[in-house]
Amino acid sequence: MAKSSNKLTNSHLFLLVADIFLLVFYLLKEGMPSLNNNVIGIMKFVVELFVLILVIGFTFYFLFAESGAKATYRSFAPAILIFIVVGTYSLSFGGNNDVNAVLSSIAQMFYLLILVCGFVYLFFPKKVFGMVFSFSSLIFAVFVTLSYTITAIMFAVDGGEFSVSKLFETLCYVFALCFLWLGSYYLNKNKTLVS
Repeated sequence: MAKSSNKLTNSHLFLLVADIFLLVFYLLKEGMPSLNNNVIGIMKFVVELFVLILVIGFTFYFLFAESGAKATYRSFAPAILIFIVVGTYSLSFGGNNDVNAVLSSIAQMFYLLILVCGFVYLFFPKKVFGMVFSFSSLIFAVFVTLSYTITAIMFAVDGGEFSVSKLFETLCYVFALCFLWLGSYYLNKNKTLVS
């Protein structure tokens, strides 16, 4: 009995779930655009609305597009777009400025690897780019989790309020990074180094 050619692979499914988590993260972080009375406010509203429609449309296009190898490779695109539009996660690793600067710089290096290798992988789906993208996503997820945990502990010690929305936003971001790692890892694990 032959398998159906339109069945989603695990890697494609993981990448689509990551795209959905990143879309939720984008909506939580950026919110809905609001209209102001001045000209600059109107221009900002138009740009934010355009970006919102672009991100949602791009994600749903790849969510409901055809399945197969090309669709799996293309499912990286919404994640890369959201990473570019939103920018990096705001990282903080405690009170020591030197330690914070070093750890933030290392984390930013992995974020840059996610962007560069993910973008290159869209056009040249080689194992080396896919695996660097994969493990950079995992390592950056660890940095984001560590940063959020340290920040939450510092707020708790200082008597600050616990933010459920920030927790949910961070969980969406970390889950998206973990699903990107899984999807790209499964997609590339059986390839030869040059293919």
